[in-house]
Amino acid sequence: MNKLMSVTIAIVLLSILLGCLGGSGELETQPLAQTQTVTDETKTINADESWTYGFEISEGAEIEIELKVLSGGAIDAFLMDSSNYAGYNYILGGGTGEFEYIVDGSSISTKAFKGKFAVPPGAYSFVVDNTAIPDGGATPTGSVDVKIKVTAKSPVEGQNGQVSTQRAAVKESVSETTIQTPDLQMSGGETIQDLGDFKVVYGSVGDPVYKKWQQYFKESRTFETMTDELNEFLILPEDVTILLDECGERNAYYDPQDVQIVICYELIEYLDNSFYDVTETDEELIKASDDTTLFIFYHEMGHALVDILNLPITGKEEDAVDQLSTLILAESDDQGEGEVAALNGAIWFFLTGSENEITELAFADEHSLDKQRFYNIACWVYGKNPERNSYLVEDGILPEDRAVRCGNEYEQISNSWAALLSPYVKE
Repeated sequence: MNKLMSVTIAIVLLSILLGCLGGSGELETQPLAQTQTVTDETKTINADESWTYGFEISEGAEIEIELKVLSGGAIDAFLMDSSNYAGYNYILGGGTGEFEYIVDGSSISTKAFKGKFAVPPGAYSFVVDNTAIPDGGATPTGSVDVKIKVTAKSPVEGQNGQVSTQRAAVKESVSETTIQTPDLQMSGGETIQDLGDFKVVYGSVGDPVYKKWQQYFKESRTFETMTDELNEFLILPEDVTILLDECGERNAYYDPQDVQIVICYELIEYLDNSFYDVTETDEELIKASDDTTLFIFYHEMGHALVDILNLPITGKEEDAVDQLSTLILAESDDQGEGEVAALNGAIWFFLTGSENEITELAFADEHSLDKQRFYNIACWVYGKNPERNSYLVEDGILPEDRAVRCGNEYEQISNSWAALLSPYVKE
């Protein structure tokens, strides 16, 4: 198994939101303001330690803070001016009393925080605290890994706040500040907080071949790259785990109880075996297997989004998430590589459909028949770009009677998923 094709899902989701996939949405432009990154890093903070980042604002500016605990328990996070920070440092050193902090930029006993607010000129410290102070704050349970991003932007044209940064002269320990995550009001009245991320986890593997694959995935960060792009754009109310594991069966599935996408190494091995007899070179075999793995991943991701976002789906959910996976892949580039990836996923359904006997139970299954899934995906890819994919009809792969409807089908799919996902795309 070689590396998976990289898919720029960030661009795809933006294009869905803006109606570029067949909709009529227009991008609303706003005046630009100078933005500078104060800090953007991931830190490990041991129990009973804190971490401080000091910075100075020479003119009034808008500060934005994003913080998320990647592993470990809750922390406290504080934004302080110079006098606040002196009080905090005194207590941290063993003094008694209380300290003050800027409430809008702080959060107590939290694992995720996002805030945006204006501050006057001055010196500031952002503290992530994993200690037992203050009273009523988070209780340290061990080390925590925390992703922290602080940016400063001038709120008024011509008033470009300049940011200079330097480490505060205290020990580089981290205490976590929680900033109140903004509530987002959905059109249906539901409120969602951006408190979650897609996270990749690797299971315990015994098979020597699977161990090699797992080591490759870890070193290449293939799945981490895809999830990082997803996390940049999607608002999630909770974490979704992507588990790569040795399962004892060839399968991939979404588990709503554990909020977890499971991809089994046995399935990846089965994909390799399925394409072995229909490809001529190792490169073709690897590409076909990789492309199908991508299709399956985005299919299962669709199930996760339907679940945690409570997306309304009419008809079969399995068909709907096949549509989403095809849409993501087909729109991932301008050269047609993503369309080929979706078609390789379709070919796998055709191969399995040719191998398996159709039983009465198959007609009752929540999935469409494998060969139906093949023709659906082929239709949607053709509908995305009939000129480039005309060979599908010319070579008799896609019946003409179906092909004449595929452009409208693809447009309907893109518009439908635009409506479903647009409330959950970050600004």
